[in-house]
Amino acid sequence: MLFHLRHTGLWLDGMAIGSGAVCGALLRYGAVKVQERTKCAPWAIPCINVAGSFVLSALSVSTQVDPRVRLMLGVGFCGEGGGGREGGVGGGA
Repeated sequence: MLFHLRHTGLWLDGMAIGSGAVCGALLRYGAVKVQERTKCAPWAIPCINVAGSFVLSALSVSTQVDPRVRLMLGVGFCGEGGGGREGGVGGGA
């Protein structure tokens, strides 16, 4: 089955989504840790959500973005789409 996935491009699509998801999760985790250490108002996740909305908007109107980059940033990094998952950036928790 792995051989079939490699030849259909799904393997690379999955790697793009996974790498974007890891980077997005680390960004959100880091923002929360900085917020906890500085004892500032809890604006880290809402600010990341707003920034993610702008990224998703730019991706949706751009026609020159490679489809795998769109998967990496939209589905992986920002958490948009991906099988009906509710929520946007950092959604779910």
